[in-house]
Amino acid sequence: MKGKSFKIKISDLLNHLGTDHISFKGEKTSLLPTLTEEGIQGNIVLNAIDGENILVSLQDVNCSLLVTCDACGCEFLRSIDVDEYIATFSWNPKELEESCNEVMFLINQKNETIDLEDMLYQAVHIDDPFIMKCKNCSKKIIEENVEELR
Repeated sequence: MKGKSFKIKISDLLNHLGTDHISFKGEKTSLLPTLTEEGIQGNIVLNAIDGENILVSLQDVNCSLLVTCDACGCEFLRSIDVDEYIATFSWNPKELEESCNEVMFLINQKNETIDLEDMLYQAVHIDDPFIMKCKNCSKKIIEENVEELR
């Protein structure tokens, strides 16, 4: 990866089937505008399945996002830890359309690269709650529910 981009050239990997490992730390992306100054860190494992598909695994990804509590309106830090998130990158757009059980993205055929930003965004937001609540509001709701049960 060069600079602040998550675009990776994969032509060598597809031509010489194998596995590649990349670590990143302190990276930023415009898709995560509320990312703290520390940025995002983690590991990427690229595994060429065949000459047309690459299995990508994001591992040990962590970051903090500044979010707003939907209950009280205060801002708080939400820590994100993703053990593993897997997707396949393919040359074939038809495979992407037919895929119903796995996460798939297209390989950029012009420059033989994959862009991991969308995948990273999905990994970070996969466990987002429907309603964001700070610790104080979450604690209040738990206390109210316990009181109702008594």
